[in-house]
Amino acid sequence: MTLEQWEIELDDSNWEPGSLRGIPQLSAYVLDLKRALENTDYMVIKCYEAQLSSTEMPYDLQKLLTLRNTWRSKITQIEFEISMIQQWKK
Repeated sequence: MTLEQWEIELDDSNWEPGSLRGIPQLSAYVLDLKRALENTDYMVIKCYEAQLSSTEMPYDLQKLLTLRNTWRSKITQIEFEISMIQQWKK
């Protein structure tokens, strides 16, 4: 999958923090984000290999890193939201 395809697949317009989403939906989105991180690891490795061999980058490294950092931030935010919902339900 390309970076653009990952961006489209993980469009978060329906996952705004604080929206009325249940734990199952939020957990599923977190799993999708973690899957995207795992599945784009190879892109980071390929960029690293290109850098080491002084060849052209196969991917837009800045965009890749920005996207992955955004996903990590969303994971943290959603996991916090899940923990708050769980505490509220106790």
